[in-house]
Amino acid sequence: HVSKFVPPGSVRIACSTVDGISAVAFKTPDNKFVGVFCNYEYAGSKLVTIATESGNFDLQLKHSTAVTCIWD
Repeated sequence: HVSKFVPPGSVRIACSTVDGISAVAFKTPDNKFVGVFCNYEYAGSKLVTIATESGNFDLQLKHSTAVTCIWD
């Protein structure tokens, strides 16, 4: 899954697990950001707010799901 969105030469810039949500973020060679978010513990869906330099966006993560987001 990750290899489809994170090209060679990308650099991992963040990694965390909070309240059952795991997240990892990369900066790609073309200066885009890729975030992969997984809800592997929280039994219901979980609202996650992602803070970026250009603003915030929300993700609703259902149990046992992974979501990939790309932004500038």
